[in-house]
Amino acid sequence: MPEPATLAQPAPRARVRAMKEYHPPLGSRDGLRLDFNENTIACSPAVQEVLGGISAGQLTRYPERESVEAVVAAHLGLEPAQVALTNGVDEAIHVIFEAFLDEGDELLLPVPTYTMYEVYASATDARVVTVLAGDELKFPFEELAARVTARTKIIAIANPNSPSGTMATREQIGELARLAAHAVILVDEAYFHFCGETVMDLVGTIPNLIVARTFSKAYGLAGLRVGVLAGPVDLMHWVRRVLSPYSVNSVALACLPSALRDTAYLDWYVGEVLHPR
Repeated sequence: MPEPATLAQPAPRARVRAMKEYHPPLGSRDGLRLDFNENTIACSPAVQEVLGGISAGQLTRYPERESVEAVVAAHLGLEPAQVALTNGVDEAIHVIFEAFLDEGDELLLPVPTYTMYEVYASATDARVVTVLAGDELKFPFEELAARVTARTKIIAIANPNSPSGTMATREQIGELARLAAHAVILVDEAYFHFCGETVMDLVGTIPNLIVARTFSKAYGLAGLRVGVLAGPVDLMHWVRRVLSPYSVNSVALACLPSALRDTAYLDWYVGEVLHPR
């Protein structure tokens, strides 16, 4: 048998080789880690009760998300077709970028902001256009509006922003959606419970608005990795085309309805922990 030819190892796509890298902060996970912005206490007792009742047999079946998406949709005042559960907001961002960013497109991004926007965008053939916040780190609305072009395909807004904590107003988001009617306006409300302001009620009213939420923070479900995307039915159709049908695990799906129902726990955590008197 002839000796196999000596070949170089298979190379990834050029975009992958050029991707920005994210390295999670290292250190002990036994204590409080404020750099992760995790729930500082625990999940709801109702969630703990569900966890204690999960059987070994339940773990042998692939997860089915549709019934839980209906529960989440009702909780948000939306229709099930407007909602898709994701493996945390990280997958939500990745899926949106994969669904809508093509070669020659531009992602318009106010900075500083959540690192993973640039990480996931750098794996596409789109160009990232950053708009730097001013000295007080206020949302750079005028500068963003001035940078909207025919190539703008997504404007990603963390609201409130991480790490600055500053906000884009509903009026500013609506105006950007009007100026960039050809683009997706992604509003990431991962820290919604820290401020209480939302544009979730505008989903379906603004035809190019998609809102992301996480259940990692106030709900204390970071270890279960579950988030949600909400948007117009026609845009969510393409999101679902990209989204894996089994990316949200069965334990997360079992626990989420109880987390949503336990409003007493959430009211206590938001009122006494996030906003102590």
